[in-house]
Amino acid sequence: MFSRIDDGEVVRKLMHIGLGIILGLLFYFDVLGKISLLILFGFVTLMFFVYLFYKIPGLHQLMLIVERSRDMKRFPGIGAIYFVLGFVLSAWLFPKNIAVASMLVLGFGDAVTVLVGAYGKIAYFNPLKNWEGILAAAFASAVAASFFVPIGMAIIAATVSMLVEGFDVAVFGFKLNDNVTVPVVCGTVLVLLQLI
Repeated sequence: MFSRIDDGEVVRKLMHIGLGIILGLLFYFDVLGKISLLILFGFVTLMFFVYLFYKIPGLHQLMLIVERSRDMKRFPGIGAIYFVLGFVLSAWLFPKNIAVASMLVLGFGDAVTVLVGAYGKIAYFNPLKNWEGILAAAFASAVAASFFVPIGMAIIAATVSMLVEGFDVAVFGFKLNDNVTVPVVCGTVLVLLQLI
């Protein structure tokens, strides 16, 4: 089906969406709180640190399917660590409805950008991305976020987030992971829109 991207990346992005929905709803319904997400972040970080030295059964088989080869060589699971960090930052920085909207934009945005972008032809400002992926991600993210914030706000925040996601943002020469930048940008835009 997704002939232009490998099966591992497809599974990875579908997990991105699924975990985004699950964690976002668990936070919304108070099954997970701010402290729980912080503990989850610590657990995931520790688990992948251990994995550097000991290939944990079950996790290792999953990583062979979903992890990118470059990350397997450098730091397996780094994307998952940043993903959970994005949820932690959303929960701690923003009011609940904005936090959940930001979590869902993170869950859908990065995944749809890649899944649709694999077939895109119109190059974005960053040549590694394309407009088809960016706009499809903005649409999907806005729909998801609109369950928790007004639709107009969701469209603006999701669009700005995906436009930023399309760039490789760096601070002091350190490239920021989009699992962190997307929810922070989204939440910040939503907070500012509420003030208008």
